[in-house]
Amino acid sequence: MTLTDALFAVIAALAALTQTVAGFGFMLVASTLGALVMPMPEVVPLALPLSLVSTTWVAVDQRRLVDRRLILRTILPAMALGSGLGFLLNGALPEALMRGLLGVIVLGFVVLRLTRRARTPRPWTVWQRTPVIVAAGIVQGLFGTGGPLLVMAVEGMGLAHGQFRATLMAVWTLINTALVTAIVVGGRYDAALLWRFVIALPAVAAGVFAGQHLHKRLSPERFQIAVYMMLALAAAGLLWPKG
Repeated sequence: MTLTDALFAVIAALAALTQTVAGFGFMLVASTLGALVMPMPEVVPLALPLSLVSTTWVAVDQRRLVDRRLILRTILPAMALGSGLGFLLNGALPEALMRGLLGVIVLGFVVLRLTRRARTPRPWTVWQRTPVIVAAGIVQGLFGTGGPLLVMAVEGMGLAHGQFRATLMAVWTLINTALVTAIVVGGRYDAALLWRFVIALPAVAAGVFAGQHLHKRLSPERFQIAVYMMLALAAAGLLWPKG
């Protein structure tokens, strides 16, 4: 096991914990922190199937809370369109540009969430919501980090916390299954990447297990602020020129 293998396993555990508690954030944490220790072209193919393990676990466990009508009628069609476009762009852009775009997206998300924290989310019209969900799909296909945009589009729709969390987990399970299948068909996995996946898998299980026990005990607001600060520092690292 190399140092990079160990570091990514720790990142994967933290990402799984974050997503299990908050309902989103695995790819946001894994991609942002992972890009600091690994080449960008390797991060998304590695993190997506790990995210799939995390989301499937929670989505199946909380399946009674999933809003299937919302997924099928509102979220999935727009997310699928955007994810397809993003996947086509993934790998076609230079790594430096990919790192910079991810850093800007994450910093923008952190600033927006912290400035809107005290406001009560308002429901959007379908004309406001749909383009944002398509954009979430594009970012998901590119970096696997479409969660923030989707949260913005859905959070004002009146879902209870448990239902909101379970529904998002089901969305990521469906979208990421399609993306991982496309990556496999494209032949982007090699022995080294698969070995790193095997090493990180127990760490993801530990993160999900811990998150399932902590999400009712932690203050969601304080937990999210801590995650935002960590992401801001990681995003700043992505924007810093590589020596």
